[in-house]
Amino acid sequence: MPKVVCNSSPLIHLSKAGRLSLLRDFFQEILVPREVLTESVENSGGAKDAKEIKEADWIHPLSIEDTDLKKALKMTLDDGEAAAIVLALEQKADIVLMDDYDGRAVAKEYNLMVTGTIGILLKAKLEGKIPSLRHDLDVLRESGFWLGEELYLKILEQANEAP
Repeated sequence: MPKVVCNSSPLIHLSKAGRLSLLRDFFQEILVPREVLTESVENSGGAKDAKEIKEADWIHPLSIEDTDLKKALKMTLDDGEAAAIVLALEQKADIVLMDDYDGRAVAKEYNLMVTGTIGILLKAKLEGKIPSLRHDLDVLRESGFWLGEELYLKILEQANEAP
C-alpha cells in the first residue's frame, strides 16, 4: 500500500459527498499533520463531516519535525498545506492528497506525487466503486467545492460520462 499524506480539503469534501471511505478503500490508512485535524475537525463548528473525519480510526495524525520548512512554506501556503508537504517529505510519502492549486504546485516542486478530491472520485468511477461521477461532482459543487465548467466537462469525458 502506498504511504499517503492528506490535507484537509480532500477529507472535508469527500466526507461531505459521502465518499470519505474511498480513502480507506484505496489506501487503508491516511497520515495527516495535526494542523489538518485542527482545520477539518476542530475548526468545523461541529459539522457532520468533521465528526466522520474525527471518528475514522484509519486517519492517523502526526506531528511534523521540520518547523523551519513549514514556516518557509507558509509564506505562500496556508498552515495545513504547508504542514502536509512537510509531513509528506518527512514520511517519504508516495502520494499527497491536496486540492489547492498553489499547494499542489509547491508539492510538485518537491517531487511529490499529488492528486486530490477529483482524482480520487475519478479513480473510484473507473474502478466501479461509484456509479456516477457526475452525481458526485454535482454534490461537491453544491457543498462549495469550486470546479470550473471546462474542467468539469473534461473530467466527465475521462469517466465516459460526457454530455
